[in-house]
Amino acid sequence: MAPENTESPPPSPSSPRRRSIFVQENFELFHLVLFYLYTEQITFVDSPSSISQISECNVVHEAEPVYAIAHRLMIDSLKEKAAHFLKATTNLGNISQRTFSRFALEHEALGAWYDEYFLEKWEDIKVREEFQGLFKDLADDMEEFVRVSTKFRQMIVKLPLR
Repeated sequence: MAPENTESPPPSPSSPRRRSIFVQENFELFHLVLFYLYTEQITFVDSPSSISQISECNVVHEAEPVYAIAHRLMIDSLKEKAAHFLKATTNLGNISQRTFSRFALEHEALGAWYDEYFLEKWEDIKVREEFQGLFKDLADDMEEFVRVSTKFRQMIVKLPLR
């Protein structure tokens, strides 16, 4: 009995080539980015509840992950839109989390902007619950606690003495 040929025949020159792309990010966000490439439209909102109030189909409240996808895919126009939204929505309540996040570490340009904002508003930030809770939230992750503490110490020495 002759052995069976288990190899598939080579593709013909006229057949379409297939390529697999593995999406590492949240597929829904990646889909929004693809939709942006097609339409050049996206709307960022500052809370998930706002999405249901807007009739547009390309609405997202997760600007940092969209920024990360745009950065990785080198879509500068979308990256700029996401950065603009993130800067416009930065406030005393969210700056501590943003400044010390992994996202800020991985995206140096925006991370530097967060650092500058944090230092500029330090007097108001240091008494806020969000800042006080930052280190408490890291109590179970020693590696992250050390990373954040080290960054905080490096930032604080840049402040002028009062």
